[in-house]
Amino acid sequence: MKLIKIIPIFLIIFSLGCITVEDGLYSSPINSNVKVYVQIEEKSAVFDFSEVEIKVGDKTISEFNKPVFVGYARGDNGEVNVAFIAEARVKNWYGKKGHAKNLITLKLPYGEEVLVTLELYYQDESIRIRADRDKSGVIGESIPKDVFLSPEKALLEEIRGLYGKIPEDILREIERNKN
Repeated sequence: MKLIKIIPIFLIIFSLGCITVEDGLYSSPINSNVKVYVQIEEKSAVFDFSEVEIKVGDKTISEFNKPVFVGYARGDNGEVNVAFIAEARVKNWYGKKGHAKNLITLKLPYGEEVLVTLELYYQDESIRIRADRDKSGVIGESIPKDVFLSPEKALLEEIRGLYGKIPEDILREIERNKN
């Protein structure tokens, strides 16, 4: 009976496309030329959990809003099909532990790099994990490239883009705030 339940899951995964984790034992599928990054959305999770750990393949993500390269996906017909299993282990501020596991599937427009943002949430007093489709997409198009920068560096790059160079008074203020 278990075999009957498992077969449709594998058919779904292989028909949608899977990511190949960079350090995995498997070789990349043909035309696996799209880099896949995954991040945990901060949202309210930072207030709910003292510890968060999400595993995608053999990659572990434990920081909010910090993209981590997890592998490659295949781009076909102007689309990227991403499918992987995400497993979350969390601990709240009272020491209670939680666990969630989910098959994440997304169909995104084609791009050289894509970002999948995962959201942790509660449903019926248990922890769940899902992809936030509004905050997932092609890096450099629907997702800005400064997603890889710290907030301070992203702000400096934006100022540099507006003024051509960073004004002296802003540099002085940054130095003063460092101390």
